[in-house]
Amino acid sequence: MAFYSILEYTATGGNNQFTTPPYIDTSHLLVTKDSVGQVLGDDYTINGTILTFTVTPTIGSAIRIQRKSNPLGRLVDYTTGAGFSEKTLDLDSLQAFYLNQEALDLQAEGGYPSASGEQNAADIATLQADISNLGSGYEFTGGFEDRVNGQSGANDLGSNVQYTQTQADGGVWRRFGFDTARQVANDIEYWGETDPAFDQTKGLFGGLYMPEGINNLIDFSDTSLSAAVTTGDLQYTAANGSFDMSQCAVGDRIQVRFSFNVVPHIANSTLEVGLIWATRDSNNNVTYTFPLTTQPIFYGTGTQGQAYLNRVEMSAYIASAEDVNARALPAIRCDNSILIQPLTTLITVIR
Repeated sequence: MAFYSILEYTATGGNNQFTTPPYIDTSHLLVTKDSVGQVLGDDYTINGTILTFTVTPTIGSAIRIQRKSNPLGRLVDYTTGAGFSEKTLDLDSLQAFYLNQEALDLQAEGGYPSASGEQNAADIATLQADISNLGSGYEFTGGFEDRVNGQSGANDLGSNVQYTQTQADGGVWRRFGFDTARQVANDIEYWGETDPAFDQTKGLFGGLYMPEGINNLIDFSDTSLSAAVTTGDLQYTAANGSFDMSQCAVGDRIQVRFSFNVVPHIANSTLEVGLIWATRDSNNNVTYTFPLTTQPIFYGTGTQGQAYLNRVEMSAYIASAEDVNARALPAIRCDNSILIQPLTTLITVIR
């Protein structure tokens, strides 16, 4: 059987040198001879991709050289203003590439041998979990303060929120905030989750699918920017909570899907959907506030009084430390009065 990360040999008795799989660091190589673990420096040395045994293996000995890359953390951490060399970019991509190769070999072989050659179930579980969380990840919630009906993911029932003609005439954005009590009531796991790491207070998926190094993507109780803004070019309503980017890294991309029902009051209405995004400095002072909008939605003739389900996607790039410390909420603005039922939101970190 051919593997990506494993090379196996049968010793001839006259050769003490063998080729290794490609690797990032020699500590990532696991070497066994007749299922007995070998020690780097004592039993063998490595120069490039050539492994040399101190004592030539006897004829018929089973030699196994396996790469087991580091799954416990990213080897590259990009920083603002740093240069992007070929070596750095290669290292970042090779770690994920090698881990995925090892996962394929793991599946093909049915297990990850330990240094003694025995099946190591703990290694398998750890590697699979770390691979799945190394890159992108997400969380999902229906914990909107305004959603007092329905259940996240299980149905599309919502609670009417009136966007008034006065707000429309003033060009006011209607923000949709989060609430801890509504999160508890709405984010009810319904598929029989058994993972002990599942934490329902983080969202419907209990934090299981967040990227490595991130344990929270939604702050249901934040009040730092809850006040309404009623003057100026950018006006918006009061709302608590925020998407939480504080554990993200510069270079991450945030994608938000906002699902809601809408009932136009007046035909030929144009609805804008966006994120009200406020960047903040290290002292939590707001530096810029702006809407990150998508393509407007037009409800034409005959749409008044009809209910429409919308799943709108918005994105933002984490370009600086001020974006990491930003506060953000989904919002709508319309040129006529309209009913909105906020349902759920899915926030995804893409790396």
